[in-house]
Amino acid sequence: MKRIIFLASALAAVWVLGGCSPLEDPALVAPEEILLLSVTGKKQLVANGQDKTVLLARVPKEAGQVIITFTTSAGSFPFNNTKIIKQFADSIQGDYRYARTLLRSDTTKGTVYLTAETPQASRRQTVLFIP
Repeated sequence: MKRIIFLASALAAVWVLGGCSPLEDPALVAPEEILLLSVTGKKQLVANGQDKTVLLARVPKEAGQVIITFTTSAGSFPFNNTKIIKQFADSIQGDYRYARTLLRSDTTKGTVYLTAETPQASRRQTVLFIP
């Protein structure tokens, strides 16, 4: 009985004192806190195979090494669509680290679904390819 009381007290102390960060267990962190995807360039691209926009994925600096894979339902990534963020120094200063990629349109017209994915989270945005 004393062991159960001690264990309960120890767990309560860890919880009260904040002994574990939610970033240590990705299952406890909302996906939007692990990964955020935004289109930082144009949200409407001409469907001519030449127009471009920039996608930016954001992760907290505490997340450690993160592999981010970008996918698209149309168009292409002229450069590598997989980015690895290793160190906080790899990116813009602040509380977050960023991975950026370039999306090039193709001749498909309509809504294009863009995804940034890590092993812990997936985020989606859309752009429009117009005539």
